[in-house]
Amino acid sequence: RQSPANDAETLSLTVELADALSELNQWDEAERLLRESLETSRRVLGMQHPATIHAMAGLLNLASVREDGKAADEIQKLAGGRFVFTSDQTETLEAVSRLASVLARLEKHADAERLLRQVKDSYHQRLGPGDPRTLETMHDLAGVLLGQDKSAEGEELLRGSLEGMRRVFGPEHPKTLEAESWLAPILAGQKKFDEAEAMFRHHWDASGRVLGIDHPHTL
Repeated sequence: RQSPANDAETLSLTVELADALSELNQWDEAERLLRESLETSRRVLGMQHPATIHAMAGLLNLASVREDGKAADEIQKLAGGRFVFTSDQTETLEAVSRLASVLARLEKHADAERLLRQVKDSYHQRLGPGDPRTLETMHDLAGVLLGQDKSAEGEELLRGSLEGMRRVFGPEHPKTLEAESWLAPILAGQKKFDEAEAMFRHHWDASGRVLGIDHPHTL
């Protein structure tokens, strides 16, 4: 039987505590807790468990904040493994999405892209193309692709996620407006000026009403 310190709930709570400490700039204590949690969860729960993946994401995020490239490379090697999903692993998918977003911020685009493709395909198969989680993952993957100058596929995914978000969330939801803010400049760069102008105008008008005139998406 597992000891209380080694069970999944305790390890998950420890990662949450470490994330909170990181937000308070208590980085040394946060790193200690995350490394202990990662070591234990890898041994007891395995690499596929959400607690393990969240610990990796937390350490990567901490390395980014501290500008510690050596630590980031160390954790990235662990995060490079392929995760295999089954139909009941929603928590794992969410954890991998977080890990991918941190990798993207570190400009580790290839690993972020691979993980997000797996998450997108899993959500699409399990939940359908119109589920909010599928649409949000399409949006995140589009951003990673655009960061690698894969503009054609990035635009296609952005268009698909934007259309879905308009249906699911509504045309003035913050997520919809964020997708517009990404797509409109791409259209302008392709000299699709009429479409870009219409999208810019809607985005500015709606953002001003919904988010306020001082919000970054409005500006």
